Amino acid sequence: MKKLSLQIVITGSAAVVLLLAFWLSGASDKNSGPRNQNKKPVVLPKVSVVSVKPHAYSASVTGYGEALPTYKLELSTDISGRVLSLSEKLKTGLQVKKGEVLLTIDDTSYQQSVASAEFDVAAAEVELLQQRLNRKQAIAEWKRSGLKGQPDSELVLYAPQVKAAQVKLVFSKRSLAKAKLDLARTQVKAPFDAQIISRDIELGSYVQAGSQVATLYNTDVIEVSLPLSEKQWRNLPDLSVAKRHSAVTLYSMDGSQQWQGHVARVEQFLNNESRQRSLVVAVNQPLKQKPALYSGTFVRAQIQGKTLDNLWRVPASAITEDQSVWYLSANNSLQQAAANVQFSIGDWSYVTPVAEHDAVQVVAKPLSSYLPDMQVDAININAKAQLASSAAVTTQE
Repeated sequence: MKKLSLQIVITGSAAVVLLLAFWLSGASDKNSGPRNQNKKPVVLPKVSVVSVKPHAYSASVTGYGEALPTYKLELSTDISGRVLSLSEKLKTGLQVKKGEVLLTIDDTSYQQSVASAEFDVAAAEVELLQQRLNRKQAIAEWKRSGLKGQPDSELVLYAPQVKAAQVKLVFSKRSLAKAKLDLARTQVKAPFDAQIISRDIELGSYVQAGSQVATLYNTDVIEVSLPLSEKQWRNLPDLSVAKRHSAVTLYSMDGSQQWQGHVARVEQFLNNESRQRSLVVAVNQPLKQKPALYSGTFVRAQIQGKTLDNLWRVPASAITEDQSVWYLSANNSLQQAAANVQFSIGDWSYVTPVAEHDAVQVVAKPLSSYLPDMQVDAININAKAQLASSAAVTTQE
């Protein structure tokens, strides 16, 4: 009897264990459904894109250069002597007019040279008159002598003496002119409208012929030499027309100042350092501009070019360091292509469209982590881009 009761207890316990196992299994199946339903979906990286289509745009050529005077003269003396006076304007930064006296040199010896040369001229004139009179008398005497033909020597009729006297007079006059020129050079004058860059002498110093006394920059015209690439040259209009009419806007490097210039000339040779040809832009009366354009200023030049067809306008930030662009394929996957930039204006670059595409969405700010065929979530920013484009064009104009 006890044995039977024990078997019943064991059997009941086993049944309870089995029921508990089935219950737990069912609960596990019920809970597994919601867990699978709450699984997070794959999140694609978001990228900002702009829609682009080919259009015709007016090219703008940008060049960089330094504003320099057309004449940089190291003024020197033609004579020797002691400096007696200096102009109040012979100081760095001041301007002088053409013909203004900058300094004077002691002219005592030069005054004496002029007087001596004048005496030599007077003596030569007297000698020439005397030789002409001698010749006239000699010819008369030869005729009265009744001799036929010409004398055995030209000296008899004073022809060589007259010629020598004539040459001596010419030499004396030229010596006088040289003496007067040296006297005039005791006053050193500005050869053109100029600004004083440096003064290399002092009052009372002794200068030799050829001694440098000052450095002058002309002030009527300043020039900027702009080295340009062959692609930039191709974007420029006909230079025969541009040379006469093309205006060029110059900007300070921080963009806060600007000046108006014009095309002065084209250099028909390659620079040894840049291996490029240069377009030279001139600005008239640079120091009278508002603001003044000073020599040595580095500037950015914006030159209006010709109209180019079939170009994409993309944000400048879309061009990567390796000169490529990223765009979206039909299934919103990233693709990369080389960017053939024709020119840039402000925050925009104008590139040749990728050969197999017409209108695409270009990534505005690509990252270095992008890979071809990467799936992305595109956000079109064309409305903002158009607003920024209008602001950029207004700034350039």
